[in-house]
Amino acid sequence: MANIELDGVNKKIKVDSGDLTLDIPGDIILDADGGDVFVKDAGTTFGSLTNTSGNLIIKSGTTAAATFSGANVTLAGTVASGAITSSGIVKTDDATDATSTTDGSLQTDGGLSVVKDVVLGDDLKLLSDSSVIAFGADGDTTLTHTDGTGLTLNSTNKLCFNDATQFIQGSSGTVLSIGATDEIDLTATAVDLNGTLNVSGVATFQAAPVFPDGSIAVADLDIDGATDIGADIVDADLFVIDDGAGGTNRKTTAARVKTYIGGGGLVKLASSKSSDDTGAVTLDGFTSATYDNYRVIGLFVPASDNVDFLFRAVNASGAYSTSNAYSWNYDARRTDNSGSADYANAAHADTKWKFGDNVNRDAGSDYMALDITLYEWRTNDTSRLMWQGNMINNQNANAGFHQGHGGGKLTSNIDATGISFFFSSGDIDHHSVSVFGVSK
Repeated sequence: MANIELDGVNKKIKVDSGDLTLDIPGDIILDADGGDVFVKDAGTTFGSLTNTSGNLIIKSGTTAAATFSGANVTLAGTVASGAITSSGIVKTDDATDATSTTDGSLQTDGGLSVVKDVVLGDDLKLLSDSSVIAFGADGDTTLTHTDGTGLTLNSTNKLCFNDATQFIQGSSGTVLSIGATDEIDLTATAVDLNGTLNVSGVATFQAAPVFPDGSIAVADLDIDGATDIGADIVDADLFVIDDGAGGTNRKTTAARVKTYIGGGGLVKLASSKSSDDTGAVTLDGFTSATYDNYRVIGLFVPASDNVDFLFRAVNASGAYSTSNAYSWNYDARRTDNSGSADYANAAHADTKWKFGDNVNRDAGSDYMALDITLYEWRTNDTSRLMWQGNMINNQNANAGFHQGHGGGKLTSNIDATGISFFFSSGDIDHHSVSVFGVSK
C-alpha cells in the first residue's frame, strides 16, 4: 500500500507511488485566493483555471483557450468537433472576405443547406464551370453557366418582366421571342440584328435602324402577306414617295397621284363596273369647281333587244327633272353587211336624253360604246349644262353596225351633280363606265 505524506513545509500532499483518488460524499472545493488553479505534470504547468472578475478563463499551457462571460464563452483557437446542433444563432464577427472556397469567415468542405432566405451583403460567386442555379420546388427552371459564353436558361422557359406578358423566350432552337404588352424600346445607339426580326406589335427605334445598304431597298420589302385594301382607292389614301429621287421619303395622297397622272389632262373621278343585271347606272358627286369639263367613256350591254340608250342629269338625291327640259339632237348612220347605209336624225325636248336607238343584245355579243363630253357642268347653272358625244353599236350579223353623234342641253334648274344611264326597257346586262375631269 502506497504511503500518503502531508508536507506542511512545502504545503503538499504527496503519494510515494500510484494514483491518488479523492472520493468523498460531498463536494470537492478548490478555494484559491490567488485566483489561479494550476494543473501540472512533474512540476510543469500544462493548464490552469483563472478567475477574472468572477468569470472563468481556461488556459492550455499559459495560453487562454476559453474565456467565459456568464453563460457566454469565447474560444481563442480552432474548434474541431463532430456534429454541432444549436438552438440559437451561430455567428462570427470575423470580417475576412472570401476569395476562394478555402478562405472567408465561414467555411465548409461540404454542401450548405438553408431552409429560409439567404441575405448577402456583397457578391455571390459560383466558382465552378458549368455551375447551375435551380429554381422551384422541383428545380424545373435552371440557369447554367457555359464557360466563356454566358448563362443558359433551360428548355423554352421564359425570363419574365413585370408580369408574364412581358418576356424573353427561346421559343424554339432557332427563334428568340421577345414579348411585350405594348412596345419594345431599343435605346442603344446601334442595334445589330443578324437574324429575322418578327414583331407582332409595335417596335419603336429611338435611333435610326441601319440596314446593310444604308437604306431600306425595294428588294427588302415584302408586301405579299399584307391585307388588301378591299375597296377602290380614294383621294385620301396615302402612298410613300421618294421626294425628288433624293432619298427623302415623304407621303402623298392618291389625289396628288391622280393629278400627276392626269398631267393637266384627264383625272379619273368616278367609275362603275358590273357583270350583273342593273336597272340603271348612276355616277354622282363628281362635279366640283376644280374642273370645267368632264369626259365619260363607257360600254353598256342591254338585257333585251331593240332598246334605246338614254341618260339624265341627277342631283345629290338621285332625283331628276320630269319636265321636258332635256333638249337633244341625235344623228345616226346604220350600215349592213352589204355596205348599204341609211341615216336618221331627231331633235326633241323630253325627260331624258337619247343617245343611240334600236340597240340589240344578240346573245350578249352586241354593245353600246360611247364617248361623251360634258361642257361647263355646274350645279345651279342650267345655261351651261351641255354635252356632245359619239357612239357605236355593234349590231347583230344582219344589221352590221350603228354609228351616231349627238348633243344636248338641260334647260331647267336641277342642281345637277351626276348622271344616270339606262335603256328604254329592260335592264343593263353588264357595263363598265368611268368619268374623268378635264383639268383647267
